Amino acid sequence: MRNGALLLLSISLLLAANVAAEPAHRSAYLEHEASLSSIEVKTYAQETGLSAEEARLALAREDLADPQISALREEFAARLAGLFWARLPAQHIVVRLAGSGHVPDRKIQTDAGAVSVKFITGAAATTKQLAAALSEAGPNLRSTIPELHGAWVDETTGKIVLDIASSPASKRAYETERADIERMMGFPVEFRFMPAPQDLMSPPAAPKPADQPGASARALPNVGGGRQLSGGAGQFCTAGFAVKHAITGVRGVLTAGHCFNDAT
Repeated sequence: MRNGALLLLSISLLLAANVAAEPAHRSAYLEHEASLSSIEVKTYAQETGLSAEEARLALAREDLADPQISALREEFAARLAGLFWARLPAQHIVVRLAGSGHVPDRKIQTDAGAVSVKFITGAAATTKQLAAALSEAGPNLRSTIPELHGAWVDETTGKIVLDIASSPASKRAYETERADIERMMGFPVEFRFMPAPQDLMSPPAAPKPADQPGASARALPNVGGGRQLSGGAGQFCTAGFAVKHAITGVRGVLTAGHCFNDAT
């Protein structure tokens, strides 16, 4: 019996040691002073009017709150209609919920300070319902809207966004079809227009040489995979794999379908 008790004690101590050894969730914005001069901190400060130090702490809170955000998603999985960071008028997390059941606001604590969590109830549908409707309607959408460039769920508004590769001048034509499209989707939609993408499958009239000295450096200064890109009405995207046009030799980066072509 004594040996069994010692074995259980040893296992308990081993488990405790493993738990203690797990690294705490950390943020590079707190670990490195150089982050004060990073593009992310400068952009955040410019957008919010905060000082560089305040912006650094705000970005650190966004990093450090990840475990609590995951917990929120799990806690409200059945009602979740959107969860996102809001930076103005003050940094906070917004949780949109379907149904009318009230949920009091709360705060979560991080090593960079507290973050308010604001709950908004009454959403018409959950993100799962919207995503399912979008997936089901996909084939019909592509045949109904040949210029469709991307489609996604906007958690901030609860709408399905349709990115259309066409001039905003076409807006009136699409507005006349809104009722039919929303009837097909079963939910409200928002049209967003962008320049039509260049046809990469057709060679240009006068192809450029594949390798022009310095062309790549001029076109893509300091752009690498994972780098944040901005453009198109304040939209933010992330750079992916580097790509090269098989015919023209033009170099670029792969991005999501909804990213604007003028992102830099």
